[in-house]
Amino acid sequence: DCPPLSGAPLAEARTEALGRDGLAVAVWLLLGQDGAKSEQTTFVRHGPDADTLFRRLYRWSGDGAPAPLPLLDTHVHFYDPSREGGVPWPPPENKLLYRTVRPEHLAELAGGWGVGGCIAVECSNLVDDNAKLLKLSSTEPLVRGVVGGGMEIGAPTFAADIEKFYEDPLFVGIRVRAEPFLGPKDDEGRWAMDKEKTSYLADLRSLEETMLALDVIGPATPTGTVVGSRGVLTPQHLSALAEVATRYPELRIIVNHTAGVPVNGAAPAAEWVEAMRGLAAHPHVYVKLSGHMEASTEQPAPVDLEWYRPLFDTLWEVFGPRRLL
Repeated sequence: DCPPLSGAPLAEARTEALGRDGLAVAVWLLLGQDGAKSEQTTFVRHGPDADTLFRRLYRWSGDGAPAPLPLLDTHVHFYDPSREGGVPWPPPENKLLYRTVRPEHLAELAGGWGVGGCIAVECSNLVDDNAKLLKLSSTEPLVRGVVGGGMEIGAPTFAADIEKFYEDPLFVGIRVRAEPFLGPKDDEGRWAMDKEKTSYLADLRSLEETMLALDVIGPATPTGTVVGSRGVLTPQHLSALAEVATRYPELRIIVNHTAGVPVNGAAPAAEWVEAMRGLAAHPHVYVKLSGHMEASTEQPAPVDLEWYRPLFDTLWEVFGPRRLL
């Protein structure tokens, strides 16, 4: 979301006590031509190693001005089904996705489109696989951040799992499935997050305080198929997520895969759009334009933009260009 720096110098940096046990560093960049201030952008990162992350994002040695930030692909999976024990996802019957995918494969495609970096999202539900992805990413210039997987909000191990990776400057967030913590209200009007596991609330608060992003994907569905394999965030899920956004106004929430809505060449259902508007009312909620070809009701997925335009236009109108990733 950051425009080219055009040679503008690093203008100001400050630290302030934020988060759990360290310093958060907020770096303000004055952006403009010939030193003229045109826009201000803020980068915030938890932990003591914010400078490392900033330098990595910009491939900056510390001398002179940082280079322009390239386009980032914000949702990439790396995995190797041939490893010992295999991988939890994708399943072998998914002929499209069941293959080894590594950063060099992305690099072969990305350069021609001006993509100079990516956010790697762990698709395994094995917590220890996050360490492997972070290790891989530490040696890959293309990877600018990692979103962890397999950490379930409300689980007894959640805090300990976050603790394992928190200090790594590439660890920028986690991804969770919508259920069970985004369950609907019961007959008495109580949200699932308020009823059975009060640790839901503590875990969400810890994410907010540590400035880790919360990526949300639809509920699990039977594997083995491409269409609908990620699950849909229903209006009920979206309403519960809007409640989370209300309670935790500093928690960055990123809806994955256009909320899993089926793509059929027509505009999404009015009830779903209205629920998305409720989410969009919170400025710290974002949506990833990803997974739409797998969500297509026609397979192989059409390559004609017009098939996807009604969905894209709706999200553009609801969220605007600065909150679509």
